Formats: sequence, C-alpha cells, structure tokens
Amino acid sequence: MYILLFAKILLIVGAFAYSYSKIFDKDLFSFNQTFANTLTVLILGSVIYHVFQRDYYLPFLGPTIIPISDSVNEGSGQLIQVSLSDMPANTRVLFWSANTSDKTWSNPNDAYRGYSNSGLAKTDDAGNVTIKVNCPSDYKISKFGFDRILEKHIHYRYELPKYPGMFSSIKTKYVNC
Repeated sequence: MYILLFAKILLIVGAFAYSYSKIFDKDLFSFNQTFANTLTVLILGSVIYHVFQRDYYLPFLGPTIIPISDSVNEGSGQLIQVSLSDMPANTRVLFWSANTSDKTWSNPNDAYRGYSNSGLAKTDDAGNVTIKVNCPSDYKISKFGFDRILEKHIHYRYELPKYPGMFSSIKTKYVNC
C-alpha cells in the first residue's frame, strides 16, 4: 500500500516539475543535478510500477465495497424511506449507510461495521427506487491530518445494463432524519 502511495506521489511531483519547466522555461531542480537524476529515476520507476499493475488498466478488479446484509435491522433505529432516481430501468441497486448512533462516529470503519444498514433493491420501469434504511449517523474522516464530519448519507451503486454484474461508481445521497 505504501509503495502505491509513494508511486502516486512521485507521479504528481513529476507532473508538477514537468509543467513548471514548460510554463516557466526553467528546470525546477537545476540546483542539484544528482537530486534531479535520482528523482527522474524514481519517477521512471513509478511509471514502470504502474504499467505492471493489473488494476491500473482494469480498476474494477481492485478492491471495492459490496455491502449486502440479509435485511435492514428495523429495531436499531428510525427506519426512513429514501427515493433514488435517474438510474437505468429494472436494474439492481446496492445501497448502504452508516449504522445508527446517538453520536458522531470517529471513523468510517466503526460507522459501517457489519454493514447491517444495507441492502439490495431493484429500480422500476422509470429508473426509480425507494429504499428503506435506519437513519444513519454522521462520521468523521481524516485526510492529510484534518478531520471532517460527513453528514448523514446513503451510498449506492447500480448495475450497468450493458454489463450485467458490473456496477457503477459509488453515488451518494444526503438525507435529513
């Protein structure tokens, strides 16, 4: 995981340095040729690393969330109905939300633990569906050392009609409950 993160950072640095040199007609690392050569080799290594990663070309084969429980636990919170629209007609929809709590969860792993607030539904002929979930709680995410609270929401993916078994990217609908 750290290799992938390091490789992505190197690609960003390389793109920034290249853009800087083209825009300002000046080499960003001209102060030290050894450093510039080392960085160039590392960036080249990062490119080669990505070229040989299967998930780079076929990202749908990488890790994903497919959180399906047998049923929504109706006893754990306020059951709400949420309408989702603008999806293909008569297709399956995977949905999940954070578990119910009186507090804001400190992280997503705790908020979604067990994925008991999830399910599977099917859209109607117009591409709409109404799902039932327990009112989700807010949770915190941390990015680059900063905490941010995500308001109550539901995530969902719908099956792509042309490719049965393949689902869309994650969509999010915020709810008030």
